[in-house]
Amino acid sequence: MAGIGFGTAFSGTFRSLVALARPAERGALIVATYVIGYTAFAVPAIVAGIVSTRYGLIHPALGYSAAVAVLALIALLSRRDHHALHNPR
Repeated sequence: MAGIGFGTAFSGTFRSLVALARPAERGALIVATYVIGYTAFAVPAIVAGIVSTRYGLIHPALGYSAAVAVLALIALLSRRDHHALHNPR
């Protein structure tokens, strides 16, 4: 399910970004998108591998859980602030 959600979100975002770029800039935009995307997946996996070989699997699992919780809280708060900013009472 996560793969389906990610694929759909990535595809929609990718299409939106490419449509905004001028034809001469699309190649660089596509490359940058993939470099950032693969780096975002690779760095946490490498860190988890290093941490898990030294301390076991529980520490990277707890670290990832904490990171996801913090990011979810940030997203929730920013959405609430955005909603309050654009919908004054």
